[in-house]
Amino acid sequence: MSSRLTYANVMSTLAMFIALGGASYAAIKLPANSVGSAQIKKNAVAGAKVRDGSLTGADVADRSLGVVDLAEPEQYHEVGGGDEPTFGNGWKNISPDGVTATTGFYKDPFGVVHLKGTIASTREDGGFALIIFRLPDGYRPTRTVCMSAWRIAAALVCVDPTGAVSQEGGQAAGDLSLDGVTFRAGAG
Repeated sequence: MSSRLTYANVMSTLAMFIALGGASYAAIKLPANSVGSAQIKKNAVAGAKVRDGSLTGADVADRSLGVVDLAEPEQYHEVGGGDEPTFGNGWKNISPDGVTATTGFYKDPFGVVHLKGTIASTREDGGFALIIFRLPDGYRPTRTVCMSAWRIAAALVCVDPTGAVSQEGGQAAGDLSLDGVTFRAGAG
């Protein structure tokens, strides 16, 4: 190679120093938070470049994610089965052979507790205002909540912060349906 100084060598070396110097100058002299969304080209930031946990639902446009898989709800916890809560005060499933729904509960991925089942009381007073069963921690409201149910006519089923499920209003006779009784755990 020859060691001659040519116009092309001088210009390429000068261009390299200007380019490197400009980037260094920008890195040092740009004020904090001066580059925003207006300066970023469309689609320039990929998902891998976004810090985990930095985006919320408010940052995502409605219907922009396509199909999103939600967690499967848990299976029903059957009252009176295995390590599950037991019936109290003479309450029982009206059809333990499975003809009608047995009593149970589960919590969906949104924290809503769902009750199910048709029950009856063996007591002469119908078990009115007595605990049917008690929900475990994590399935309880912070304040007493009461919902409509059905027992020959409209009935009132309440769940208190101790997890006690009871009928507090309506008929004191007949079968009590818990189907459709829902409330948010930790809310009241």
